Amino acid sequence: MHQSSAPDWQLTFDEVKRRGRFNNDAQVAESLGVTRAQISAWRTGKSDLGTLIKLKLLDALGVENLHSVLHSLYPVRNREDHIRRQARLVDRVRHAGDQPARELANPANSEPAGALSWEDNVLLAGLPEDERAVFSPHISAIFLPLGAVAEGAESAHDIYFPTTAVVSLSLPAMAGIAEWAIVGREECVGSGVLPSDVLLPRQTVVLHEGHAFRLSGRVFQAALARSAILRQRYFRCLQSIAGQFSQAAFCNTAHSSLQRFCRWLLVADRSVWTKPISAHPTVMANHLGMTVQEVTDAIALLHAEGAICWESGAIRLLERSLVALQACECSAMRFGRYPQT
Repeated sequence: MHQSSAPDWQLTFDEVKRRGRFNNDAQVAESLGVTRAQISAWRTGKSDLGTLIKLKLLDALGVENLHSVLHSLYPVRNREDHIRRQARLVDRVRHAGDQPARELANPANSEPAGALSWEDNVLLAGLPEDERAVFSPHISAIFLPLGAVAEGAESAHDIYFPTTAVVSLSLPAMAGIAEWAIVGREECVGSGVLPSDVLLPRQTVVLHEGHAFRLSGRVFQAALARSAILRQRYFRCLQSIAGQFSQAAFCNTAHSSLQRFCRWLLVADRSVWTKPISAHPTVMANHLGMTVQEVTDAIALLHAEGAICWESGAIRLLERSLVALQACECSAMRFGRYPQT
């Protein structure tokens, strides 16, 4: 009986993965609130998927009348977290399927720009009223889901100004370097941002889901020609990203995995304005070019020291000073390199 039913759950899991435009099992696991290792053990027949996870998959696929059953199975301690995760999973699976696979370049959740404040992104904050008037008909507020990828899409020349979202830029082809820059509310991102003959990210992935502004690259380039304020902030953005790239190349060869992880944690915490930091060991390992074991060892050490709280796939910094003590000096490069005015 077990052997005959197992393939059905494999198909169910894969259907959720397909409809939700997830890139791998780790991203589905994150949305379900379990680890990649748990899914791997189930995939290989070493463990069962579990009733709660099975019901979450069915609920995501639209099976009716499961909400009350699910709510009765959620543990009291993490009940709200389970509810939020499931709501995001349901929304992604039911709405992403009709969208192009590259979600960052053509996001499903678009809303009027007025839903966000211009002040939520440093590049946009303080723009003269005449510049805002030019941008207003062409800018929209969007939601960027965790793990969304943009790479060579039709609208790749659009520019994104993160507000609560955080984006990771990487050059996977370079040996020893995975993630080389983190872009948050102080910068902008998009293929049209970086000069292609100098720096062209091979992959752009949403590291921490949240909101951003989206603007046509054509409109942005025209505004750069007119606005000295925008040009000043744009070139500081380029300096920041180029600096992070250079620093990552050095850091990944000169410092220990614990130092690099602490450096990443400080940078990510600085960029993420809606705490805690959404993070899974497998995802972090991929970003940092480290092994999952190195990441889990670093998390365990910092958790034991009381520097962080690790729970439900998220990290909250409790004592920044303790993390900073074990981080390499590279973290200081990002903090203070970008004036707020």
